[in-house]
Amino acid sequence: MPRPLAILLLTTSLLSGCAALDGAQKLIGSFTGGTDNADPPAELKAYQMELSVDVLWREQIGDGLAGKLFKLQPELAGNTVFAASHDGELGAFLTDNGDSRWYLETDYAFASGPGYHDGRIFLGTSNAEVVAFDALTGAELWRTRLSSEIASVPVADDNQVLARTTDGRLFALDSKTGAMLWNYEQPVPALSLRGAGTPIIFADKLLCGFANGKMLAMRLRDGKLIWETAITLPAGRTEIDRMVDLVADPVLDNGIIYVAGYRGGLSALFESQGDILWNTPNLSSYTGLTLDNRYLYLTDNNSDVWQVDKRNGRPLWKQAELHQRGLTAPAIDDEYLVVGDFAGYVHWLALNDGRQVARQFAGDGPIVGRPLVRDAIVYVYTADGTLAAIKRGSL
Repeated sequence: MPRPLAILLLTTSLLSGCAALDGAQKLIGSFTGGTDNADPPAELKAYQMELSVDVLWREQIGDGLAGKLFKLQPELAGNTVFAASHDGELGAFLTDNGDSRWYLETDYAFASGPGYHDGRIFLGTSNAEVVAFDALTGAELWRTRLSSEIASVPVADDNQVLARTTDGRLFALDSKTGAMLWNYEQPVPALSLRGAGTPIIFADKLLCGFANGKMLAMRLRDGKLIWETAITLPAGRTEIDRMVDLVADPVLDNGIIYVAGYRGGLSALFESQGDILWNTPNLSSYTGLTLDNRYLYLTDNNSDVWQVDKRNGRPLWKQAELHQRGLTAPAIDDEYLVVGDFAGYVHWLALNDGRQVARQFAGDGPIVGRPLVRDAIVYVYTADGTLAAIKRGSL
């Protein structure tokens, strides 16, 4: 059986800096179960569907990720969904039928985004640029060059846009003009996962995790450090063993930060001081997590999906029938959990026990980024550039 394409896309673009070839091969092996593929992706098995799921529409956006791992993923705002491709195409589509509001063919090599705030969308490029566009018309508003490729989806509030680069820097730009306001730098390990977690803006602060396993709280207006907590410390003799990247997006809920690292487990921290409330070391993730009122839901490094108690980090159920299928971070769709896989399938799982309840093919290629959910419609984007909307209903 061939190795999952989503994993190969990830590992062929994972290394930052000048890592040795043998290190890269070992790293690829760590995601694919070794060079002999001893841990292959689970085959999809037939089961009794409990939901009806149907594709409402599909649209093609350029060549998608161009065979690499970029943080290009769809964004919802009002009745519009936005998506971009690495070869510079950018579109805005109506959520109910996929009709194009506007579509651009640019010269940019988009690498991350789009992010949305207050009528503007923001994208990062492989050529170290952050670009702002008018969300209603697609008109370019400004462009600012930073230090290296933009590794995270740009996130904004009324005043600032935050963007992270592959050389370990966090930049704050004026959201209306693109003018540089401040920047902050953390050292980048010799090996790290490609991409970066999206910072969280809350009140007058921001939260950000880095490739060295540290979570930081900073003052938004000037980047002054408020606190710094080592979620996990590098350990081991090789650089691969020492990878602890916090590449998954953290989640903030009622004063508690939930963060998962590539290694070092799943942790909960107090937002005020950064003190660790609990840590579950055997649940690590490079894709991400989501939550509801009582539980966290996590896709781990093996593409097994978990439900975890928010109060203490105790695992409650595990869904392993999609093992090694390159699953995305999960999203909540009413009473269900939604994930995409490396073969373009979207899967619905029951929140109460993790059982599979529905499956739908969205498009060729791995689904990238967390699925977006609104009003029982799931929006996903595949690595080959397919943007699809899937409607969930009852049988």
